[in-house]
Amino acid sequence: MICIDSDCIIDFLKNRANAVGAVQKWKHEMVTTEISRFQVLFGIFNKPVVSERELNAAREFFSRLDVLPFNDNCGESAAELLAALRRRGEVIDEADCLIAASMKVHGCLRILSGNAKHFGRIPELSVVSY
Repeated sequence: MICIDSDCIIDFLKNRANAVGAVQKWKHEMVTTEISRFQVLFGIFNKPVVSERELNAAREFFSRLDVLPFNDNCGESAAELLAALRRRGEVIDEADCLIAASMKVHGCLRILSGNAKHFGRIPELSVVSY
């Protein structure tokens, strides 16, 4: 199992070759998180004019994936992880921490992302760049 990050989803939806190739390579093992779904959809809804084409493409993409929920111990895990990173001076975006916590709680330890700098700071996670 490998979790696809929102940056890769966005690049895939924009038909960028590197993301398209990565999605094709990992499509049988791919999951995502509810946090990444939020980030992608927020980007679409936050535009002055919502593109129905973009919205439908995103919805179709997410319908083909298992989406890891942010539930059970995800909040506590994210809080503990973010606090530990901050103590070490390794600040990351809070949303990335929520994604990582959701992944870890659900037993997914690989992420397909263009953000190796942040996700690489998280113990136990393996970043697959695209």
